[in-house]
Amino acid sequence: MKHLECMSTHYDGSHWGLADWYPEIEEGIRKALALGIEAEWTTDWYSSKKEIASANITKLSGNEIIIEASVLDDFDTNGYGDMRITVDLDDVDECINKIRKAIDEAWDEAEQDRKDNQIYVGYKVILGNAWVETYIFDSSGGMYGDEPPGDNYHQWGWQEDTEIPDKVKDVFEDWLMSYKDGECTCNNYTIKEWSE
Repeated sequence: MKHLECMSTHYDGSHWGLADWYPEIEEGIRKALALGIEAEWTTDWYSSKKEIASANITKLSGNEIIIEASVLDDFDTNGYGDMRITVDLDDVDECINKIRKAIDEAWDEAEQDRKDNQIYVGYKVILGNAWVETYIFDSSGGMYGDEPPGDNYHQWGWQEDTEIPDKVKDVFEDWLMSYKDGECTCNNYTIKEWSE
């Protein structure tokens, strides 16, 4: 399978997301699509400059294209998604649009897969409009010991040495152990999942 030459000069292939390629990469993909139905090629895995995500575009013989996306979070939790699309190679602009849409869908699938695989729940404590503390809940059942995986967090539980009163922390910890949904407020502090 041919590896697109335009990718050889780039470690990252896109600016912000996975489908806003650098101009020379988009031009290389357009030229490869124009090779027609018999051509087989791949971009190989390329990353986004601003996201912890990567993608791979593979054109098979015929009019089928496989789009793969992979994501990673601060806890080294992987997520993977893929899409198979058929394209009309006589309309390169439409092919590009379908590929971009499929990349976004595969990325969404990878994000959902990452969430399904994650071994933590992250909470933020808000005072007024300020995020003042973070709590990392171990939902793995203790599989990882005292420290979560990844390089960004040093322990489970409270992350900072903040001035939150012990009474408030006790209320929050009780709520976390019997968590249903939503948020908990005590003495003007509010705790809730950071993904909200």
